[in-house]
Amino acid sequence: MGRSGAVGNRFLWRRVYRALEHRQAKARCVNVPSRFPDGMREFGQTSADLQNKRHFADYDPDRPIRKSDMAADINAAKAVIDRFLATSDSDRRDFAIHVLTKVRVNA
Repeated sequence: MGRSGAVGNRFLWRRVYRALEHRQAKARCVNVPSRFPDGMREFGQTSADLQNKRHFADYDPDRPIRKSDMAADINAAKAVIDRFLATSDSDRRDFAIHVLTKVRVNA
């Protein structure tokens, strides 16, 4: 029996959310093709940079973290998210496919 409405959307969202491979997504975010708008490529790079910072925060207890640096990172994230959301629906879908799917050689 098929799923419909909000329940079906949540089911599909959970499948996509759990399918994300962070290492692959980070690599794809760093290497966003030039066909994407500048704001989208900036979103990809900022996502990768912030993931690196999160890893340092999680795994290096001796690394100092300043509140001012965190505030700047939050502001940068908000700004690139706004630019990402200002792109077209089709560009955002294409970017999601770019990040989620593997590249096959000679395909």
